[in-house]
Amino acid sequence: MAVMRELRRRGMVAASALFRLLPSDLRQRMAPALRRLYHGQIASSMPQAAKHVDMDRPWGVGVFGYLRAESGIGEGARSSVLSLESAGVPNAAINVEVGAFANREVSFAVADGGDNPFAVNLVHLNADHAAMLPERIGAANYAGRYTIGFWAWELAEFPDALVPAFEAVHEVWVPSNIT
Repeated sequence: MAVMRELRRRGMVAASALFRLLPSDLRQRMAPALRRLYHGQIASSMPQAAKHVDMDRPWGVGVFGYLRAESGIGEGARSSVLSLESAGVPNAAINVEVGAFANREVSFAVADGGDNPFAVNLVHLNADHAAMLPERIGAANYAGRYTIGFWAWELAEFPDALVPAFEAVHEVWVPSNIT
């Protein structure tokens, strides 16, 4: 369940364990209110995309994502790296740690963390992770960069609670019309 996963991610293991002990029907009734509370906290702590981008950096793109993950969003990040390489665009493939799903072999050099030498970030993390961008990709990689969010999820409408996520990026790319 997403609520338990988020509690664990935020270091609230005891709260997660307590939530898990509640009857299933009560957890289901509580989950929407907890999500609204969580997304309200996201809106109040959303980082702002850089107002000034340091264009003195070399031409190229830093691609951040779950590059070693066996997942759709990981495949999207790997496809971006391969597309940039195919087009001759210099790039830095920088893995964002995902945990248990990070066992995919890749055919290109991947840095596990590290610095993006370029002025542009292409970040393959969805809108629900936007509040954590400086933490996930590194504050130095976020500051002074032109940041593109590559958001992939299959919803007919963008959730109102995530609208503040647009403040964290300069533009958004999506892989399909349903996204």
